[in-house]
Amino acid sequence: MSSDERYQFWTELIEKASSSDSYYHGFNPRRAGAIQQRTGIPGISLCFRLRSRYTQVTLTIENIGFERSVHFFEQLYQHRQQIEEGISVPIEWQPANEKTKSSRILATLQFDNSPSIEEHYELMIATMDEFREILLPYINQLQDLK
Repeated sequence: MSSDERYQFWTELIEKASSSDSYYHGFNPRRAGAIQQRTGIPGISLCFRLRSRYTQVTLTIENIGFERSVHFFEQLYQHRQQIEEGISVPIEWQPANEKTKSSRILATLQFDNSPSIEEHYELMIATMDEFREILLPYINQLQDLK
């Protein structure tokens, strides 16, 4: 997918999402493969990622150091059952390691499973809405390293 196609994809997604929820005005279209919105906690963001065969909705913890990333991830992981029950698609838990230093909770949405791009946008938006509803209360309770 070219950078122009990615920009068009993000523009269409944001327009569709922001027509019913002003939260999505905080996302900006880019030529890159991901766009993000901050959560209010430094280093923790909610992201959309675009790949050739799928998209992802993620909670990403990055740029705060390996130990802090793992510390925040482990606190969220303690609520794994409640989080997974509140999100209607399967999610994957990826803790930071020395190589990546980023932790992620992610949902992968295959293009093949959507009959149209419009329906795929709707699935992405619905999944992000679930991430916000379920994860933000836990994010707001995170305790930093002492």
